[in-house]
Amino acid sequence: MKLSGVQESLTGTQAALASTASVQPTTSTTDAEASAASAASGIETQESVQRGKPGVVVDLSKLSLEKLKGEKDSNKDIDDSSLPPVTKETLKNIRRIKKQIEEKQAELRAIEQDARLDPQTRRARTMLIQGAIKLLQSALNAANAALVKQMKDMEKDQAREAANLALK
Repeated sequence: MKLSGVQESLTGTQAALASTASVQPTTSTTDAEASAASAASGIETQESVQRGKPGVVVDLSKLSLEKLKGEKDSNKDIDDSSLPPVTKETLKNIRRIKKQIEEKQAELRAIEQDARLDPQTRRARTMLIQGAIKLLQSALNAANAALVKQMKDMEKDQAREAANLALK
């Protein structure tokens, strides 16, 4: 991965991870050092850094690792279901979008309660977040429509299971 790729816009969990991660350039001189660094971080990596060539080590904070684990755990019921992979991804997207909407609504409430903001700034920030919420709601509607379309091709038990997972 080139370092310029880090400059791309990140969303959702990636943004949360990026905000609490530190990126440090490094060179790996031996495979043993690379393996030791991988073992120390607790993250399994592919051997992408060849001997003597520069690479990047990403050190995730404890909070980032907990968030990543929490997201994985929150979708465990979807992963354990008997649904097709496409439907599982759709359900995960629905949950991710719902979570983002909740976060934006919390931001909106915080802005409304922030007494330090002048009315013009409050109004501008409110409009910006409301626009983001509208976009997320459109994305949620599209994901729900995709799920309904997928459910039409399923057996009744699978469709019921998908509907139940979508409601969580």
